[in-house]
Amino acid sequence: DFKEGGQEGWLVSSDLIYKYLYNLLENSSAINANGQPQYYNNNGFGKVYGLELMAKYQSKTWRGWLAYTLSKSTRTYPPSGEQLFQYDQTQNMTLVAEREFGVNCKFSGRARYTTGDPYTPYNGGNFDVDSDVYIPFSALAYSSRMDPFYELDVRFDKKWIYDTWVLTAYLDIENVTNHKNVQSVI
Repeated sequence: DFKEGGQEGWLVSSDLIYKYLYNLLENSSAINANGQPQYYNNNGFGKVYGLELMAKYQSKTWRGWLAYTLSKSTRTYPPSGEQLFQYDQTQNMTLVAEREFGVNCKFSGRARYTTGDPYTPYNGGNFDVDSDVYIPFSALAYSSRMDPFYELDVRFDKKWIYDTWVLTAYLDIENVTNHKNVQSVI
């Protein structure tokens, strides 16, 4: 692993990811042995699998890394079939770089890209005149995706080192491109 004052050069790694999830909480309409509604049970299960590639670089004045993850996360809540997990991000890429300059000064930046989260779209609806409400018709659960998320952040750090303590100040600006990322669909 790279550290300040460590070796110079490249370090490349890859990881396979697999996790089986079980006993996931789900809504239930079952009746228990005492004749009471069950409301919830632990019959849900899921899978997370994928691949991560990472390349790190370090020199005397530069450090940085690039990571790319390709993954899939699904959930199954019987009796329904398998579906995408609501926070599945199929592709995720992060680039981080920092450069030291002057005495105890550092400039860094981070660029991130992820595919948008899945969501359940609505395909119209009916107006219930008696109740004065719209009743939506939903499509398949998590069958659409929000727009991709991307962001560019920058940071400047300065340290003042004294005999028995250290003072650090920084300026951190997130989303310098002011890109409007969709967080949810209502």
